[in-house]
Amino acid sequence: MIQFLCVDLTFTPCGLSSPGGFFILPYRQGSVSLLHLQSTQGIAHLALFMAFLSDRAREEGSKSSNSTDNYLNPSKLEDGDSVRFCLLQENPIDFFEVWGSLTEDPTKSRPYRFEGDPTPEDISEKMGTEATRRLNFDGTAPDPAKLAIAIAIYNYDAGRVQVLQFSQKTLITQLDQIAQMEDYRDDLLAFDFSLSRTGVKKDTKYSLICVPQRKNAKKEKDEAWEQVKEGGFDIYRLIDGTDPFKQPTA
Repeated sequence: MIQFLCVDLTFTPCGLSSPGGFFILPYRQGSVSLLHLQSTQGIAHLALFMAFLSDRAREEGSKSSNSTDNYLNPSKLEDGDSVRFCLLQENPIDFFEVWGSLTEDPTKSRPYRFEGDPTPEDISEKMGTEATRRLNFDGTAPDPAKLAIAIAIYNYDAGRVQVLQFSQKTLITQLDQIAQMEDYRDDLLAFDFSLSRTGVKKDTKYSLICVPQRKNAKKEKDEAWEQVKEGGFDIYRLIDGTDPFKQPTA
């Protein structure tokens, strides 16, 4: 996060500013540089603009009980957004996924997952009366079952372990191509990935590239992953429609 060192100049040294004007210098949090101004004509007043909220307040505000924080879905990224992460598992799981609109509230929907390519009867049986099969983008036919993959990742931006899940063919192809490259195929867990989205609706495009692993983040990443595993993490529960991060209650 970039904050600012704000200098209120009550004089005009070298024509930098008029009286009462501001000269803004960016600085990084935790690293403050001193600015020395010399003049025989006046005095410079320095004002340090710190963050509006305390660290404790900002941390509390960033917390959320929303379970979606445990998942990263590329379709939820906004146009122009990107996210950086690293893989925590050597291989993803794959399954077929169909979305259904909930009967109680058709504006809401949820995924139904299958180990194999489901028949219309399989889909209808699993949805039961809870939901109806969602239509495709054009609204002309039921949305087809799509092959999807999922894998545990560490999201640097969120600072937490998440499940990355996607069914976009372009992303599946890009990930497979990266995994086959000689520079990466021996140890994909030693690299980071940058996932980005541009465009909206039918013009949406996704990009996945491999980048050097972020320095000085290994300790936080490893500790977060160990904590999640100790809590009983099991990504295969995703297929059953239960939470991979929570052990089923007896």
